[in-house]
Amino acid sequence: MIPCRFGRRGAWITVQCLPEFDTLMSNAGGIRDPSGEHSWLLQQSRIGPVLRALWRDTDPLYLRERP
Repeated sequence: MIPCRFGRRGAWITVQCLPEFDTLMSNAGGIRDPSGEHSWLLQQSRIGPVLRALWRDTDPLYLRERP
């Protein structure tokens, strides 16, 4: 389970997440949403790497070897 909420605003993807993921969003080229909510605006092309990084950081079985 990913601890974020995703949405759309025009051509942007909005990501509302915990402050502990601010560095990840910033490194992905995210822009702080000026609406006052704790959310980020990301380009659609950057959402794939963000999702993989979130799964890696939050899923304890992500790096587990598969038989």
